[in-house]
Amino acid sequence: MGISFYTFQTMSYTIDVYRGRVKANRNFIDFATYVTLFPQLIAGPIVRYSDIEAELTHRKTTMSNFTEGIE
Repeated sequence: MGISFYTFQTMSYTIDVYRGRVKANRNFIDFATYVTLFPQLIAGPIVRYSDIEAELTHRKTTMSNFTEGIE
């Protein structure tokens, strides 16, 4: 059951790239973050990559944000 969420997330990304809605992302960390977006996996439906691409590519990573996320 759990593997299907990851499968559908990667399929959603692949379909968005194939249809030309988004450019292929060359950053593996952004892609992995999208696929393993934990709160989304347990709470809701599959989110299209095109819907959250800007949030992933324009995020700011700081030590304080990282620490807050771990807590």
